Amino acid sequence: MSKSFDPIDYLTLCDSLIGTCNNNQSVIRTIIGRAYYASFLKTREWLKSHGVIFSKTHEDHEKVKETLRQKYQYLTGIGDKFGKLQRQRIKADYEIEAFFIRTDAVESIEIAKEIAKNIH
Repeated sequence: MSKSFDPIDYLTLCDSLIGTCNNNQSVIRTIIGRAYYASFLKTREWLKSHGVIFSKTHEDHEKVKETLRQKYQYLTGIGDKFGKLQRQRIKADYEIEAFFIRTDAVESIEIAKEIAKNIH
């Protein structure tokens, strides 16, 4: 039997890709997306362990953000940081005219790592 997937492994992938991005839009967008999903999946599992019930639908994304904002304000704006990361991911996935730079990818990784550090 194999070990379950740890979403934080996405951040390892992001770290390995950041050195090669050179403003390549597909790489930067991939980093932003994987950084978001590392945070989303890790946070969702953490919230589940604290009794929050999820529907396993797209609505879970908003529920994670709002639960962080409402119940876990003491985690230094973690809900707002998650929201920022979520907006970047949506922009990276759906707005093909948007242009991203390496700094956007770095910021996404940093936010995701901060979120991961604050939930345990």
